[in-house]
Amino acid sequence: MKKCKLMFFVYVFGGGGAEKMILNILNNINNDKYDITLMLGIKEKNEYLDLLTNKKVKIDYINVPLGNDDEAIKQLSYKINEYNPDVLFTEARFTNWLSYHAKRLSKNKKVKLIFREATNRSLAEHPTLMGKIKTFYHYNFGSSHIIAISEGVKNDLHNAYKISNKKITRVYNPLEVEKIKKAANDHIDNPIFNKVKGKKIINVARFVPKKNQMLLLKSFEIVSKEIPNISLFLLGRGELKEELQNYCKEKHMNNVYFLDFDINPYKYVKKCDVFALSSNEEGFGNVITEAMAVGTPVVATDCPSGPSEILNNGEYGELAKVGDAQDLANKIITMLKNNTKRKQYINKSLKRAKEFGVNNIVKQYEKVIDRVYNEK
Repeated sequence: MKKCKLMFFVYVFGGGGAEKMILNILNNINNDKYDITLMLGIKEKNEYLDLLTNKKVKIDYINVPLGNDDEAIKQLSYKINEYNPDVLFTEARFTNWLSYHAKRLSKNKKVKLIFREATNRSLAEHPTLMGKIKTFYHYNFGSSHIIAISEGVKNDLHNAYKISNKKITRVYNPLEVEKIKKAANDHIDNPIFNKVKGKKIINVARFVPKKNQMLLLKSFEIVSKEIPNISLFLLGRGELKEELQNYCKEKHMNNVYFLDFDINPYKYVKKCDVFALSSNEEGFGNVITEAMAVGTPVVATDCPSGPSEILNNGEYGELAKVGDAQDLANKIITMLKNNTKRKQYINKSLKRAKEFGVNNIVKQYEKVIDRVYNEK
């Protein structure tokens, strides 16, 4: 049986949920069915390569710095000519866009493009009319199929861009439950974290506007007045880190600690009492399922569109109003004080996390890839 020549295109292989999803697929995909190439944009900052255990995956680079889009399109078109893939899978709007134009420039006009969409695109582009026009055109006419990572994202693509539901498949992100549980038992070599006593709240996310850690800081001010001897840990990196740190200094919030990006955040999450997500929007929310897998109860904003789906409208964790610091604080306080409810959430969450298990989800990805590959 002829193998499908499958190429994944990721610009930087490290640090984000989309890249983690690709990593999980590559490590668990059926090598007997696919001849796989991982095409990367640059040779730096690819931390997840250290976690790639599937040695049958070929790795190559277009080697074009971020920002030089025209050159990236040209070099990717050369790689499409060289590898001649049957299917090219891309994981974000930027790589989707580059792949569409690279295909047009390449000699291989038969390569089929699968776009993955992880964001409520209409919210991300509002109020940019040109962005909406580009998405409408590229997604409707440039892709063979689209994978949406939640029902909310799928509905957004259909409603805002008139993409047929037949062209979109909802597939949740895969979760390597057993590996996460094992990694969560690693030793923490961080004297600050180890020294802090009392209750601990943690947030793991990029420091960017849509993650809205400022809301979490304001909520934590309220929580600190209600619950003594409590600390907040923010783990990540991003453009707003300095602004968040300055706010903590101005408010004399000495019980807030910033931890650098760690390839294994699970060891920190497991040893905290609450995982808090304060986002304005999410496509899915990998960090929620990861927290559930290690038994840390979740409080998340009920933002579009992942948290309510993962937590099933509050069955598996607390949902707070988006942008409401008081409501988020109330939900965190409830999680910390109500031990009965807390234990119920933990027990239910451990079972719920298995539903996102990598073997089940990767088979769903393979089903989409196979369908696209075999389409005439």
